[in-house]
Formats: sequence, C-alpha cells, structure tokens
Amino acid sequence: MDLEMLGRHVEAEVLHRQALRRQERVLGPEHPNTLFTVTNLESVLADQGKYQEAEAIHGRALDGRTKVLGSGHLNTLLSVTNVGTSLSKQGKYEEAEAMYRRVIEGLEKMPGQFPLDWYFNAMNNICFVLRKQGKYEETESMYQIVVDNLQESLGPEHPATLSSICNLATVLEERGMYQEAKDMYQQALDAQRRVLGPSHQGTLITVSNLASALRRQGKYEEAETADRWALAEREKVFGLDHPYNLLTVNNLRFCLLHQGKYSEAEAMHRRALGCREKMLGPDHPSTIVSLGHLAEMLSEVGKYDEAETMYRRELKELTKTYGSGHPRTRRCVSNLSDVLKKQGKEELADEVSSLAHQ
Repeated sequence: MDLEMLGRHVEAEVLHRQALRRQERVLGPEHPNTLFTVTNLESVLADQGKYQEAEAIHGRALDGRTKVLGSGHLNTLLSVTNVGTSLSKQGKYEEAEAMYRRVIEGLEKMPGQFPLDWYFNAMNNICFVLRKQGKYEETESMYQIVVDNLQESLGPEHPATLSSICNLATVLEERGMYQEAKDMYQQALDAQRRVLGPSHQGTLITVSNLASALRRQGKYEEAETADRWALAEREKVFGLDHPYNLLTVNNLRFCLLHQGKYSEAEAMHRRALGCREKMLGPDHPSTIVSLGHLAEMLSEVGKYDEAETMYRRELKELTKTYGSGHPRTRRCVSNLSDVLKKQGKEELADEVSSLAHQ
C-alpha cells in the first residue's frame, strides 16, 4: 500500500502478484484474504491504465465472492462496482451501466437499512455512464432522485447534497438549459461558500462550472468575474504555477478574447504556455497546444512577426512528436504560410506551404 501511495505502481504490482501466488497455494483461490489481495492487484493495475487486466482480475474476485459470500453481500457488490469501473474506464459504458444497476438492485434487496453512501455512489456511477451514452433525460431524472434523497437524508446543505446539485446542473448545461444550470450552480455555490468556505476545492469547482454556464449564454463579463475569483482563490491555496490553475487561466483567456481585451488575453496565453513548459516540458502535447493558441491569437491581433516565431516553434515540436504528415503538423504549416503571406513574404510562404504536400 505504501508503494502505491508513493506512485511506485510497478513494484506494488510485483508484490501483490507474489502475495497472491502464496495465498492461492496456502489458503486457496476463494479464501477472503486471497480475494482481498486480488482486489489490491486490480487497483494497482487500474492505476497503471491496465484496464483490461484489471477487468479480468475484478471478474475473478466477483466470481469468488459470489460463490463464497452470495450475490447480495456487500463485498460482492463492491466487486460488482469494481468491474463496472473497469468497464467504464475502457469506454464500455453500456456494460458498466448494467453492473452499476446490479449494485442498486442488490442494495435494495438487502434486509433492513442499506448503507446510503453505497447507494448514492452507485447512483452517481450510473449517471456518469448514462451521460457518456448521451442519455441526458434519464441522467437528469436519476440525478434528481439522488438530490431529493440526499436532501431528505442528509439535509439541503450537506456537502454530498451540494455536490449532487452541481452534477444535476452539469447535465442541464449539457442539454442546453443554460439559465437553469446557472441558477442551480449559484444555489450550490452560495451554500458551499457558507459550509465549505470560499477556498475549498469543491467551492472553486462550482465557481468554474458557473462561469462555464455564463460563457455559454454569452455573458462573458460575468464569466470573467467568476473565473478571476476562482483563479485568485486557487493562487492563494496552491500558488501561481499549480496545474489546477491552468484550466481557469484558459477559461479566463477565452472570456477576455470575446470581450476584445486582447492584451490581457495574450498575457493569459503566455502564462499558460510558461506554466506548461515549466511543468511538462517544451515537447509535451499540451505545451504544443498552448504554442498554437498563442500563435493564433498573435496573428489575429496583427502581431505577425511574433506569430511567425510561435508557429515555427510549434511546427518544430509537432514534426518531432508526430511527423511531417500528421494533420496537426500540416495545419500548422498552413497557418505559418498564412502569417508569412500577411507579412509580404510570398516566396518563403510558398516554400513553407510546399512542405504540406511532401
């Protein structure tokens, strides 16, 4: 477990496999301790992105627990959840949905009061895979059930209730119901500021979601205010260059561009690029994307010389990373050619443009 917490997943996998072989030999494949190690092995496989292997391991744990404990035992339902999660991470959302529904059915059949946190977790899992399948109406209905039940069982301002309200608002936003989503985000945000505090990560996520709903309505000035507030709070908590800040910086850049605040938008572009170069390196795909965004903006405001420099940097990294024939590389060649023509460098533009046809 310590190795996993340190991110040393390969070493942890080796140890879990060794432990599993010993337990299978000494205790048998269906002993509870053996199945617990199977679950640990699955977890470390998932952490490495080995989802197919994790799915197979989960299936093994599920079969063992079903045989030993029965289909309705909580540990069996945990294995069902784990299988669903592995399927979901592979994009097998319909199969994952079936697993999560199986968990709900198992919980509802349990005698007495079943654990509410398990129930709400399963409901949220179902809503996630329904959204991924584009089943927004059904997702909205299920999230509304979760919200109603949480309000009744935990209270209207419990963090879990407020989180579920935000989930429901996200579905409304995806359905194009921007005003309804905005109102719901605002409702959750007002409570989160009181309950969690203005700098809590949950509060800041809701601020960003609220800004998103405002941008979709074309309310860029209001969205800018929300994004600036979220950025200032994140900077206080995490520092200037933390990865959590980058999404807010990009969102703020978008708002500034749409208001014609080009110098401020350029500053945000440069900040995002600088952060990614520092954290990820010059040839990371996200850094290359930032290069392209800055070059495009410089071209739009007539700073063609600087745009040329950025496009050349982008082209160098794209060619190194993806090759000269990749669509992104070809698009960059086209952009560079255009900015050269805007500077009157026709021969050089033609020379660059020919690279796209090689």
